[in-house]
Amino acid sequence: TRLEGTVTDSKASGITLESQIGEVMIPIKAILGYRAQRVRVGDTIEVSGIFDGRNGTWKIQPARASDIVIVRHPEPSAQTVGSSPSNAK
Repeated sequence: TRLEGTVTDSKASGITLESQIGEVMIPIKAILGYRAQRVRVGDTIEVSGIFDGRNGTWKIQPARASDIVIVRHPEPSAQTVGSSPSNAK
């Protein structure tokens, strides 16, 4: 299974993403050799792996680190540079 979505949570134990099918957990096992901290909330990622929909929780278990690809980082929010109001009369 291959799925693309937006990261809503990222911990050492796994990544949660929101996709077109809803919320999906991506468990990160130590043997995978992937640091989940590489992805941040708001990143768009693509994950390949074995789909498991048991117990009402959707999961995709990647087989190797290369099964998790960061497609894009979120655009930085535009910051408005404020100017001081003029005190001229």
